[in-house]
Amino acid sequence: MKKRTLLILLLILAVSAAMLLSGCSKAEEPAPVPEETAEEPAEEPAEEPAEEPADTAMSLEEYMAANPEVWNASVASAQQTEGLTIEVKDNTIFYYYDLSQMGDSYTKDIAMQSKDALDAAMENMKSTFGGVCQTLESATGVEGIHTNVCYLWEDEIITSMDFTTADKE
Repeated sequence: MKKRTLLILLLILAVSAAMLLSGCSKAEEPAPVPEETAEEPAEEPAEEPAEEPADTAMSLEEYMAANPEVWNASVASAQQTEGLTIEVKDNTIFYYYDLSQMGDSYTKDIAMQSKDALDAAMENMKSTFGGVCQTLESATGVEGIHTNVCYLWEDEIITSMDFTTADKE
């Protein structure tokens, strides 16, 4: 149950990040998240032991390596967005959007002129990304999680912003 919650949170984060490009990308719709089947009980039986939280010394990267099914399902769904690459390094989830892959009509000049609009969109999503960091910390037991959204043109950074639980307000 805990891993399903983590998967859903990562998908929400990916969709939120993808929404920042909604006006300038030709992104595909994300794959639907499977709904719980009627065979699954609504509540867990009392005799099952609760899942232990992750070791607090464990990084998010280590947590994801230890739980590849969560990472693989999250990335497979989120990376349907053209130009999106997702990485986890230490306690930071990086969302790299390469705007050069958005199609022939989206030029480097347009991308560079979009910096202010991208910054404003990320600023407006600050609370959302901060809330996801906070929820991931609670779900994994890993403290100090960051989300970094970075817009690129090939290897050149246009803009990026880092989010933490402090941004949830």
